[in-house]
Amino acid sequence: MNANATVTLLLSAALFLAGCSAPGPLGPAAPETAKPSASGGEKTSAHAPVGTAVSAATFESEVLAHKGVVVVDFWASWCAPCRLIAVTLKELSSELPPSVKLANIDVDKNTELAKKWEVDLLPTLMLFKDGKKADQLEGARGKDEIKAWIEKHSK
Repeated sequence: MNANATVTLLLSAALFLAGCSAPGPLGPAAPETAKPSASGGEKTSAHAPVGTAVSAATFESEVLAHKGVVVVDFWASWCAPCRLIAVTLKELSSELPPSVKLANIDVDKNTELAKKWEVDLLPTLMLFKDGKKADQLEGARGKDEIKAWIEKHSK
């Protein structure tokens, strides 16, 4: 393997571990992977995002008008670290206080929200408290770190 190939491989691995850095504002468009279920709704997998799905039309009512803490997961189906964060948030959902709301935004379907909130690395977790952005985490993070981060703002 030549030096250029080694550097490319190392950079790819670092981006995977840190998060999905996307060329352009958000990266490639994701292929539609969800199939309708027999009941007409979408199937969910173990890697599906957790919480309320938010769009530009519902962002104000679901996030900004909420009194208390809302953790918003900006994600994309093509982003492997996003799928890891989804599993972590699913595990955490039963451990967090009921006052903490989890929400998610598919950046491929809501590019205007991702641009407005300057999301340029996936996954990005944003924490809103009483309708105001309080903090954010970018890239893949462990369960304990995410839990401590949420609890710090939930007091």
